[in-house]
This record gives sequence, structure tokens and C-alpha cells, in this order.
Amino acid sequence: MLVISIYNCYNLYGDNMLNLDNFILEEYDENFHNNILNRLQADNNTKKYLGDLKFSIMMIKKRKLENNINKFYIAYYNNYPIGFISITYKDKSYQISYSILNEYRNQNLGSLLLQEFSEAIFERYYNVNELILKIENDNIGSKKVADLAGYEQIDNNTFTQRRK
Repeated sequence: MLVISIYNCYNLYGDNMLNLDNFILEEYDENFHNNILNRLQADNNTKKYLGDLKFSIMMIKKRKLENNINKFYIAYYNNYPIGFISITYKDKSYQISYSILNEYRNQNLGSLLLQEFSEAIFERYYNVNELILKIENDNIGSKKVADLAGYEQIDNNTFTQRRK
């Protein structure tokens, strides 16, 4: 597996990185992140619940032209890419999507990533007062992740976290 050192890239990429307590997030770049994206896309659960990630990235890039908050990040934990997390402004709300590679699931990394990312969004963007997760009713794993990360279920497939 190819591991790219990312720790000293902040000055090179500026806003394209986000340092969290336990993760480093790099904004998706097709020149560096295709391998991880292909691995995520090959996962049946990711495909079932999130659809075509390349299409999602294309839409996020288009939305970014209107609102810079729209981003798709590759998440690194202990120098290894473990999944992705994104934020998108659509339908008048800030929505988060995420997926963790199968070999990193059931280690609470998804909930930790979601919790730290949500906190970082609230710290960085003062106009964001609520974050939304859309989770399919049969996606029990993601519902547990949302609950552990401090999100509240408000209907069958919507979870929310509000600025404290």
C-alpha cells in the first residue's frame, strides 16, 4: 500500500488540509487519492448508501464555486488513508457524508472522525449552526456512528447536531 506523507503539506496546500485531534484531512485530489477512492467505491455498503463517489466529488466541486464550505476530504489516521468525509451545502442545509474502509470499521474511527469534523466545522464557520446527516433506515452502522458522535435523530433518516 502506498502511503503519502502529509504532515508538512499545510503550507503547500493552505485551506486544502484540516488537522483534527486524531486525523488529518486532505481535500480530495484525483492525482493523489484515486487509489483510496477506488477502494471505497468497491465497497458494497459505500456503493449502496452513497452511490457514485466520483459524481459526488464533481457535484461538490461545482457547489464549491458558490460556497467554499463544500469539500470532500480523504481522512488519514496514523498516516494511513482510512476513508472520507465531506460537507455539502444543499437544500438549505449543511450535510455531512462519510465512509470508512471496511478494514477500519468497528474501531470507533467513524464516530471519532465525525465528532472531530463536526466540531471543526462549527469552530471554522460561524454561520453554520446545524449539521445534517441523511442515513438510510437500514444503515444501522451509520446510525450508531451518528449517535456516538453526538447527533440526534429527528426522523427516520435524518440526524442533526446543533452548535452548542
